[in-house]
Amino acid sequence: GQLSQLSLLKTFYLDSNKLSGTFPDEFFAHFTQMRDFRIRSNILSGTIPPSIHLMTELQVLYLDNCELTGSISPEIGDLTNLNELHLHQNRLTGTLPTQLGLLTNMQILYLDNNQLRRQIPTEIGQLTQLKDLLLHRNEFSGSIPVEFGSLGRLAELQMNANRLKGTIPEELGSLFGLRVLRLDDNKLSGTVPDVLGGITTMNVLRLFGNQLTGTVPDSVCNLVSSQDEEKTLTELMVDCSLSCNCCTSCV
Repeated sequence: GQLSQLSLLKTFYLDSNKLSGTFPDEFFAHFTQMRDFRIRSNILSGTIPPSIHLMTELQVLYLDNCELTGSISPEIGDLTNLNELHLHQNRLTGTLPTQLGLLTNMQILYLDNNQLRRQIPTEIGQLTQLKDLLLHRNEFSGSIPVEFGSLGRLAELQMNANRLKGTIPEELGSLFGLRVLRLDDNKLSGTVPDVLGGITTMNVLRLFGNQLTGTVPDSVCNLVSSQDEEKTLTELMVDCSLSCNCCTSCV
C-alpha cells in the first residue's frame, strides 16, 4: 500500500494526534531505514507488532502513553542501534525479555507505569551506556539485580512502587554519578548500605515504604545539605521506624 512508498523515511513524528486503532502486523516492515520513530500520547490499542524488529537502523523509539497491551517481544533484541526506548505509561504485561541486554547502545530506558512483572532481567546490567533507567510503578518481584552495579553512567534509577524483595545491593554503591535513587514502596529488608554514602552526586534518595531496619549510616547523612553547608543530597526520605538524624522527612 501507500506505506511501502515510505521505505526511505528516517524520521516519523505523530505525537499527540488522537490517533486510534491498532498497528497492522506488518506496519514496521516498511520502515527499514527509520532512525527516529515517535507516536506518543495517542489512543492506540492492541500490541506492539512483531515487525518492529525489522527497523534495525532505529535509534530512538517513542511509543509511550498509547494504551498499548501485550508483552515486549524478545525480538526487541534485534534493535541493537537503539539509544532511547520509551514504552512507559501503557498497559504492557508479562516479563521483560532477557534480550534487552543486547541493546548495548541504550542510554535511556523508560518502562515505568505498566503492568510488567516477575524478576527484572540481570542482563540489563550489560547496558553500560545507560543514563536513565525507569522501572517504577510496575509489578516486578524478586530482588534488585546486583548486576546494576555495572551501570557506571547511570544518573537516574527509579524502581519504586513494585514488589521487590531482599536487601539493597552493596553494588549500587558503585554508581558514582547517580543523582536520583528511588526504591520506595517495595518490600525491601535489611539495612541501608553504608556504601551509598560514596555517591556524592546524589540529589534524591527515597527508601520509605519498605521493611528496612537499623540506622541510616553516617556516610549517607554526610551527603545531606544543612543550614550550615549546602551539599548535593536535598531529599532523603525513609520510614519513621528507621533511626535517622539527618533525614529531610520520614513517612
